[in-house]
Amino acid sequence: MEEAWDSVLTDPTDREVYRRSRQGQPHGLGVSPVLLVFDATYAFTGDADEPVVDSMRKWRTSCGQRAWRALPRIAELVSLFHRLGRPVIYSRAQERGGHALPAGLWRSPAADDAEPAAIEGNRINEMVSPGPDDLVIEKSAPSVFFGTPLTRYLVSFLADSVVICGGSTSGCVRATAVDAFSYNFNVAVAEDACFDRLGHSHRTALFELNSRYADVLRTDDIIGQLEPRS
Repeated sequence: MEEAWDSVLTDPTDREVYRRSRQGQPHGLGVSPVLLVFDATYAFTGDADEPVVDSMRKWRTSCGQRAWRALPRIAELVSLFHRLGRPVIYSRAQERGGHALPAGLWRSPAADDAEPAAIEGNRINEMVSPGPDDLVIEKSAPSVFFGTPLTRYLVSFLADSVVICGGSTSGCVRATAVDAFSYNFNVAVAEDACFDRLGHSHRTALFELNSRYADVLRTDDIIGQLEPRS
């Protein structure tokens, strides 16, 4: 089966090295997973299903259609975890006075302070809105582990694994997956429920994650592994 990142590994020598290294071996999902939904906010999804270059005219950080293709798959995962009675944790940018906190070294010199990056931009897209029992963590760095109570939450839930979706694949998804792996959680990344502004960045991040830190799986495969069998 063709993988989303196959176009990244084109050199024959690289393919042979990858095969011989036995990288990409699955770790498994564990028996007590938690779903992490990253930055599915209007600032990153835009407010319409339109090409990314069009969406960026209003939302500089939008991933446009790439996000809108992922949103229904995110919704499927959220629904699955609700049915299973398993925790769902969302992340979004930390706010202060109705605006996202200064981004520090994240900030682009070309950023336009006039863009709609206040409350509206940091609101989670209604297609995947959190339920009443879901948690929302505000973060100020790519990894949601940095400076937040996430680890304490995962310990309290007796979690042994995390399933990650949202955006961006090469940013917050990748950073958190590496940290989760470092904390000895099994990690699964739902490739078709993740999004990025650049297709190349998306595919490269998936390849690197699957090589070392996570099982990169399609949403249907994750559902098939976690859905109780009658």
